[in-house]
Amino acid sequence: AGNNDKVGLILFAYKVYKVIPPQKGRKHILAIISTILTADYVEAEANINAALEYMMHVFKKKSLAFLFSDFADDFDDKLLKIASKKHQLFMTLPFYPG
Repeated sequence: AGNNDKVGLILFAYKVYKVIPPQKGRKHILAIISTILTADYVEAEANINAALEYMMHVFKKKSLAFLFSDFADDFDDKLLKIASKKHQLFMTLPFYPG
């Protein structure tokens, strides 16, 4: 955000259920953080494929994307490779304290 980059958010579980399109600005970033912290998370099989397909369809320009998942559910390796070639994709496991 210090570079005045656009930041967006895609929340998903079995489907994409919340999208905040990329925009610039501190107020926008605070809204994204608030959305993450107040989201109603449901335990469900994650559909990583749906989230990646949505991202590739909506984000036309090369983007920096972070995928937070436990990767326990099935997903298409080929789709992941395609997404990582189109966008700079970082995948990470969530941290569960305790």
